[in-house]
Amino acid sequence: MGTTETVYLILSILFLFICAFFSAAEIGFIKLQRTRLKHLQEEKAYGADRVARIMENPSRFLSTVLTGISFAETVVVSLGTIFIVELINNDAIATPIAIVVIALVLLVFAKVIPKTIAAQHPERIALPVSGIIEFLQRILNP
Repeated sequence: MGTTETVYLILSILFLFICAFFSAAEIGFIKLQRTRLKHLQEEKAYGADRVARIMENPSRFLSTVLTGISFAETVVVSLGTIFIVELINNDAIATPIAIVVIALVLLVFAKVIPKTIAAQHPERIALPVSGIIEFLQRILNP
């Protein structure tokens, strides 16, 4: 494995984490109940007011999150496929293997695990990531 393949692998893993971040944020915000959010605001919990501001416009929030997920997944699929094809060095079998491996990795590590954790602990996810989401909304807003 050469330097280029190592860079592809590292970038794929980085963007896999970014995809997981957006997936967890999506579910964390959606699963956080409005009554619980109001209670957190009354307690002056860090990030509660920001989450409430973000959720005032849920379509903008979802647009930001889905853009992040789509971008990160595209990078993971592209670089991951190149990495696996270069690693196996046999195009006939490498591409189908890459498709299956990357699909499973994305499903488990970027979808199922982060969304399950966020569904079980929505405020632990939504409150801390609200600053990043708000910043990205400003950047990605047309």
